[in-house]
Amino acid sequence: MPIIKAAELGEDLEDQPVPEGQYDLRVARATYKLSEGKGIPMNVLTFVIEGEPGAAPFMHWVLFPKEDDVRDVTRQRLRDIKRFFTVFGIPLDDYDPENDFEQLMGATGNCRVSVETGDDNVERNRLRLPRV
Repeated sequence: MPIIKAAELGEDLEDQPVPEGQYDLRVARATYKLSEGKGIPMNVLTFVIEGEPGAAPFMHWVLFPKEDDVRDVTRQRLRDIKRFFTVFGIPLDDYDPENDFEQLMGATGNCRVSVETGDDNVERNRLRLPRV
């Protein structure tokens, strides 16, 4: 049985967000869900930052248009989808967010990451997709 020394517990063991910048990222987890309330279909992604020990994983949501969305919402979601799939080199042909999300697992890309403070006053990284 491993022994935990009290001195090791005094160290800061929490992963931290990285400073704003350009990083190599990998999708470590991908799931499908509908948003609460509006039922917006989405893929929920967890990213790890490659080559940055102690970097906190962070999340990103890829929202998909619904049939009853207004044109501007549909265009915004399609634009964001195109940006994400382009940066991470994922084929977009006939992609079904409910059944094909597993192909996102392990996808890698180089992208800008920012730092935001949430409503809970905790800093987190956020993905900043470029125009394509």
